[in-house]
Amino acid sequence: MEAADRTEFLPAMVRMRCQLARPLWEAGRHEEAARQLDRAVHAAQALGTSFEEDRLRASALRFQGLLKAETGDLAGAVADFTASREIHARIGNAYGVLLLTHQEGKVALRRGESQEAVGLLERAHAAAVEQGRERMAARTGFELGRALRAVGRPEEADALVAAALESARRRGSATDEVRALRELAELADALGEAGRAEEHRAEAGRIVALRGGLPTPHTS
Repeated sequence: MEAADRTEFLPAMVRMRCQLARPLWEAGRHEEAARQLDRAVHAAQALGTSFEEDRLRASALRFQGLLKAETGDLAGAVADFTASREIHARIGNAYGVLLLTHQEGKVALRRGESQEAVGLLERAHAAAVEQGRERMAARTGFELGRALRAVGRPEEADALVAAALESARRRGSATDEVRALRELAELADALGEAGRAEEHRAEAGRIVALRGGLPTPHTS
């Protein structure tokens, strides 16, 4: 990053500060991460108007929103995610729109705005399927399932979370597998299927025990 600062090459300055911010906040150094992202967003404002420069500007806002979500500033996170999504929409970057719609849906769910979350996550999931992005289809399906459970529609959620579980197993992601199993247990409880709920929780417990615990997945 020092080299980028010395050359005053704005795209590198923005990228490097965004990349540095994530390990800082994951280490609990939130103020340092915020300073890096404030500088990244400020530098991004001076970029030009090419597709790549606009996408980088949107990326800086997304990272800033992720940090705000991490630290509980959900209103601030929504503002950054919305601004980032609008840039992606303007430049025709469908994947960027998908990512930010997903993040907006997750924050809406955290804020207790479950019905809004369902709408946002339905859009994100449909886009992920249409774009053929298996991992994002699984992630958006998982979050949509949680939102549907929150609004009292567990029957619709079950298949989405089951698909997320299968995707996690294909990818070998134990963390995602455990999250899906635990959510399936919650859904089984909501459906009055206590036996199935216990099976899912037991399977999640076995995976965690085999691996000696699993890290909490970061926001993405």
